[in-house]
Amino acid sequence: MRKLITVSSIVSLFAIAANANELNSSSAKSGTSSGIVGHFGLSNGLNYAHDNKTGDAADIWFGGFDGSITLPVLQQDLLVLDISARYDNMNGDANFGSDDNIDEIPRYEGNFGAHYLRSLNEDTRLGVFGGYGLTVPQDEDMADAYDVLTFGLEAQHFISENLMAYGQLGWGEKLRDGQDSDEAFNGGPVARLGVSYFATKTSALTLDLEVAGTSKFVDEGDDGRFYGATLSYQQLVAQDLPLYLTCFGRYDLIDGTDDGTVEEWQLGFGLRYFFGAGSPQDAARKGLSIGTPRLPTRASAWTEYLD
Repeated sequence: MRKLITVSSIVSLFAIAANANELNSSSAKSGTSSGIVGHFGLSNGLNYAHDNKTGDAADIWFGGFDGSITLPVLQQDLLVLDISARYDNMNGDANFGSDDNIDEIPRYEGNFGAHYLRSLNEDTRLGVFGGYGLTVPQDEDMADAYDVLTFGLEAQHFISENLMAYGQLGWGEKLRDGQDSDEAFNGGPVARLGVSYFATKTSALTLDLEVAGTSKFVDEGDDGRFYGATLSYQQLVAQDLPLYLTCFGRYDLIDGTDDGTVEEWQLGFGLRYFFGAGSPQDAARKGLSIGTPRLPTRASAWTEYLD
């Protein structure tokens, strides 16, 4: 819990510092950075989780925050930092009561990311990313609190003025053994592909797809396969303030092969504040963070429940 509070404090400092030093956010089409840009957001929603092995299912409320800051480095490079946290209110849900592992379902998640990108031209950036994810179960037993480190390559490209594609290809590896050295995200690939469409200066529609896998997930002989898809939309709330209403739908499949599968159907909404940019399109042009892959951390959070 202390870690998540620390994360929240850091995000707040990012927003305050960037707001105090905010530059002119009017931007032309350019591949080089024209100043600091970032965001801070809050969200909550409903998660329908279903255990395909036991048949248990539940509607669970969740909440979270996310933030990022992009800093120009040299003439063509960007340093990007992002953080996020999530809380799942699953404790004591009667619909999950038939499983003995009720206390080992996800409660807290935190993610930290860093990216270094170089502008190849006015439409294309290439670089590297690294991320660290931590999890805490409902009973807060740290022996079941697995973490994961991800790293790899990242690309962003504007196909047209209003359409941006992005992708990440990398590897994930847990750092803490936890209860069992052969469980959680024990080394495996992760791939992510997304596209953002900026229909107007005040809106953005994004489709994000992700896949990951590991050869040792629940036990040494049980591999894990993970799939995720998110469709999100942002719309400006007021003309004189860069505050956006956000909503999203998400599907995650956490497949533990012989030990069962958890499906999550999620609907969420929230608010997002931009600094250093007047619109999502301007922010993307300046190198706003696309975050890091979600699935290695989410899979780690479900490990002990599926065991």
